[in-house]
Amino acid sequence: MSDTPRPPSTAHAALLATIDDRAAATEATLRLWAEINTGSANTAGLLRLASELAHQLRALGAVTRLVPLAEAAAPAVHASIRPEAPLRVLLSGHFDTVYEETHRFQTCDRPAPDVLRGPGVADMKGGLLVMLEALRVLESSSDASGIGWDVLLTPDEETGSSASTPLLRELAPRHHLGLVFEPALPDGSIVAARMGVGTVRAVAKGRAAHAGRDFAHGRNAVVALAHLVSSAHFLNHAMRDVVVNAGSIRGGGAVNIVPDHAEAEFNLRARRPADGDELLRRFRDAAGAVARANEVEFEITGGFSRPPLDPGRVSTEWIHAWLAGAAALGANIAAGHSGGGSDANILAAAGLPCIDGIGVEGGDLHSSREWMRPSSLPRRAKIAALFLLRLASGEIVPPRP
Repeated sequence: MSDTPRPPSTAHAALLATIDDRAAATEATLRLWAEINTGSANTAGLLRLASELAHQLRALGAVTRLVPLAEAAAPAVHASIRPEAPLRVLLSGHFDTVYEETHRFQTCDRPAPDVLRGPGVADMKGGLLVMLEALRVLESSSDASGIGWDVLLTPDEETGSSASTPLLRELAPRHHLGLVFEPALPDGSIVAARMGVGTVRAVAKGRAAHAGRDFAHGRNAVVALAHLVSSAHFLNHAMRDVVVNAGSIRGGGAVNIVPDHAEAEFNLRARRPADGDELLRRFRDAAGAVARANEVEFEITGGFSRPPLDPGRVSTEWIHAWLAGAAALGANIAAGHSGGGSDANILAAAGLPCIDGIGVEGGDLHSSREWMRPSSLPRRAKIAALFLLRLASGEIVPPRP
């Protein structure tokens, strides 16, 4: 597989030019989609966008269905075309966001010439439009029959993909390559590696007592949990290449009662599987030490749901071909590492080599400042489209298994 930059053929260049012709309309669509609230628990908003995405995929000629997910607020969207093709690509994305209906961040604005700010514009509704534009160009080509593709769009990625993981694992072995349209790294680089991600819930069980008459008899669950939060946070300094984030904490009630219940949830991240195992061990050891010191009990549940994404030899060859196509279009980008997790972690663990972070350029994800560069949408769509065109025409030869 060559990674030498070469200009697009005349036929490919003509097809790619249609992406620029549609840039204004595509940005307008992104604004509309971003202002449909699709927080992971908002069934109505998720269903509305799922229906629109299914319509877009049917328009490309794909057989499209909504797939119910037992523990998600809405179904996934699955589309397939040319399932008999000898070379198959799985295109993956999600349409939920972290912004629920009550969040103050619900609309888009243009604070600067090449900045569109809005909920989910980068993570990852912009990426969904990159995907759809690339597929539109592919299906307009006479070479389209050279590959088959599936699209899987999920409604629960922001909450860990627990409902959609079985579907991701089911589809992975049927394909030769996965393309995941999460946002690019800040410098425009694609993502070649990601940390593993997990969630741990700690429940402290103490002993209730009257705060005035019988304070010494009580065992304060809130205090014990506060000590655990501090001990867990210290692991960020005690270990390399891990993250422990105390994301939520709840407990107690009336202030004249020694509280007997408190709970917290922690987001854990690790660069390597062994680091994740060690982090969990140390977390549990810390909980045990705090429990003994405070005479409470801890119930610890959860763990790593997404293993680290670690590119192997085959993935690296695919990445080289992607970067060569980007360079041919004047985008000198690289492949980097992200602390964030994605469904590429799950697909790669199921044996599917993945190219990730191929969506739009943007930043301030998961905040009310989230933004993307509108100029990056057509640029990234052309990179994706050129890769698919070259794969379908045989210009990119897949590596040997």
